[in-house]
Amino acid sequence: MSNLIQWNIRSMQANRDKLQILLSDFNTAVVCLQEMQIKANNDVSIKYYSIYHRPVIENNGTFHRGAAILIKKLHCAQSYRYHHISNKSSANAE
Repeated sequence: MSNLIQWNIRSMQANRDKLQILLSDFNTAVVCLQEMQIKANNDVSIKYYSIYHRPVIENNGTFHRGAAILIKKLHCAQSYRYHHISNKSSANAE
């Protein structure tokens, strides 16, 4: 069984290192991210993952929202275990 993680990342740029740790520590197959805060013209890439994302919405110079699904390359359909990452525990799965 592979892992599926959902996380309100609150800025991909600020938490990219924590995301890399999650991906390696949990051998994560699928990651659902919210509040990515990535603009449409930014190229997002993470080694070994296909990324499908919706860019942020700009409101008076402030960026909000943005979501992404990361799927590990070469993964077939299979069962997944779900981990929710709370903002308090950052990179520690509960």
